[in-house]
Amino acid sequence: MIIQDPMEFFKIPEHVVTINIVDVVNRFTTMIEEYLIEMEPAYITNSGAKVIVKKSDKILDSKGEVVAFENFLKLDGDYLLNGNPIVLNSLSSRKNYRPRTKIAIATEILIAFVKDDISKRSNWEAVFDVYEAIEPYIDRKYDVNDVCGYIVERIDPFIRSIIDHYHGKDWNVHEVEYDGFRLTLKRYGDWRAYMWNQQQYDKQQQDTEQS
Repeated sequence: MIIQDPMEFFKIPEHVVTINIVDVVNRFTTMIEEYLIEMEPAYITNSGAKVIVKKSDKILDSKGEVVAFENFLKLDGDYLLNGNPIVLNSLSSRKNYRPRTKIAIATEILIAFVKDDISKRSNWEAVFDVYEAIEPYIDRKYDVNDVCGYIVERIDPFIRSIIDHYHGKDWNVHEVEYDGFRLTLKRYGDWRAYMWNQQQYDKQQQDTEQS
């Protein structure tokens, strides 16, 4: 079989695992909730670039009137969020946003440790700073390093089934997605290794031609 564009091969995940982590998150929240800071009520996105809409944010409708924070998920149309244009749709907002509760915060911390473990196992992934990721959520009366140590000592039973997905796959490209209920882990073929090998082949051909 002739592949016209080899790079197309790497756009499809080699392997996908979807894990319902609601029960894990509930147990994890109980474990660390006393260390979490009391945060202002807010809505956060489920995945992708994190967008946070806090109660103190100013939301204006097309008439310039202030919209109640509690009505955020019901809004339809063009608005201004802290002076920046934002288009809202009640159906997609209910799907894409969730309240920032202690469970939501615990989920962010749990996923941060998953990403940290992946970056440590992989020879390609960028180093993930788990301390920096969880520091905004930790009560200032606790040292973030001590909290990290506490979590590391107790987290293994909670995430072993998750991170075992990456065992022995140090040279692959990984992606982690969370939709509010399920954690989806995607493993891709390593297009960077392919590109490096292609570059070495091209260089060898050039050296041969020049000699």
